[in-house]
Amino acid sequence: MMFLFVSGILGDPDDQFAWTDEAVRWIQANTPHQADKYEYRSGAITRFIGQAGRVRDCQRILSKYPGKRLTLVPHSNGCAIVCEMLRKCPELRIDTLHLLGAACDHDFERNGLNEALRSGQVKRVCVYWSEMDEALAKGKRWTGWLQWTRKVHERWSWFPRLGYGWLGMTKPEHWNIDPAVERSVWAHREDYLHSQWVEVNENTGPTWRFEATMRMITKGVAL
Repeated sequence: MMFLFVSGILGDPDDQFAWTDEAVRWIQANTPHQADKYEYRSGAITRFIGQAGRVRDCQRILSKYPGKRLTLVPHSNGCAIVCEMLRKCPELRIDTLHLLGAACDHDFERNGLNEALRSGQVKRVCVYWSEMDEALAKGKRWTGWLQWTRKVHERWSWFPRLGYGWLGMTKPEHWNIDPAVERSVWAHREDYLHSQWVEVNENTGPTWRFEATMRMITKGVAL
C-alpha cells in the first residue's frame, strides 16, 4: 500500500518535522507499507490562488506509483484538493480516503464523493470530524456567504471557488450520503481542535493524538 499525506494551509514545506514528514516516517518505521507527501505554501485568505495547480501536483505525485494500491490522507484544505483531483481524474483508483478535519463541502453529492464511491473510483471514505473544530467554525462564520461561488465554479471552471467547506465539523446526518454507498462511509468523532488530528509538538515531536490517528488509518490495511 502507498500512503499519500496531503497538508493543509499555513504549512511550511521547509519544516522537516511537519506532520506530513512525521507521518511518512511513522509508516516507514511501523508498517511494511510505503508513503509519500504533498506540501505547499498557502495563506488562509489566498487559498484559491494556486489551488488548481495543487490539484495537478497531487495527481502528478500519484502518477509516480503505477499499479500501487493507494490510500490518501489529506488534512483540512488538503481534503478539498483531493476531492477536486478525484473529480478531474476519474481514472484514479483509491482504496481508502481518510479525511481529517476536512475543509471541503459537507454534502457528498456536491463534493463528488457519492459519485466517486458509486463508480468504484474510491472503495472507502473515512471522515474524522469534531464539533470542536474552531478553524472550520471560523471559516464557516466568515466565509459561508461565499458558497455561491461553488455554482459559478461548476459552470465556469476558471472562476475560483472562494471560502471554505466544513465537512470536518458537520454531523454525519447532514452529509447527504447516497444510500447505495453508505456502507462504504465510516465516521469517527473526537473532541479535537482542528490540527489535533495531526498534532506534532515542536519540541517533543508527535503527540498521542497523532499516534492515535496513525493507528486508525493503518488499522486493517492489507499488504
